[in-house]
Amino acid sequence: MRKVGWLCVLFLLVGCMQAGQDVPVAELATLPTRVATAVSPVIPSATLPATFTPRPTATMTFTPTPSATPTTTPSPTTTPSPTNTPTSTPTFFPYATLDGTLPTPETAVPTP
Repeated sequence: MRKVGWLCVLFLLVGCMQAGQDVPVAELATLPTRVATAVSPVIPSATLPATFTPRPTATMTFTPTPSATPTTTPSPTTTPSPTNTPTSTPTFFPYATLDGTLPTPETAVPTP
């Protein structure tokens, strides 16, 4: 509630400074009270009962089921793949230069 009051005071000060007016001290003194009375109908205060009875907690019972012996099937064996070895010279990516010509493989940058 105090934050709302100080925020209103800040807005009032900024508004008066922008308008070039003096801030009346009497209005600043009553501003938090006026804000509290204006906000109180909107935000009702919470009332708790005199005696509080907590909600009963649920109890869970766990009965394990008999476990069956798992059967595993052997996984098929795989043959290793051959390694990739380069059999030819690297390929070049043709790109246009600033003058619109395509570079030759000798001047182009190889792609990884």
